Amino acid sequence: MTPTTIFWPTDLVEPGFCFGWRKPALCVAGRLSVDTLSEATAAVEIVSASPEYRSLRNTCGEDPVVFGKFTCEQNQKITVPIFHFLVPK
Repeated sequence: MTPTTIFWPTDLVEPGFCFGWRKPALCVAGRLSVDTLSEATAAVEIVSASPEYRSLRNTCGEDPVVFGKFTCEQNQKITVPIFHFLVPK
């Protein structure tokens, strides 16, 4: 199994669903303030359809996806994300 690199924003410490891009590495763009996976998916689809997003899509090469839900724990003065991946479809 090949290790996966995950780029995680250092200011992302509030729990929620996270989204971003999968290629060439997992790049977490941010957190969605929603309660369910269906709301998270709908929010990402709205962003992907916006005219402002076109240039970013050209740079990233694909639309963003919902990666999963995460929580954070405080551990010896650092915040550690605990990530629950979704199974890709």
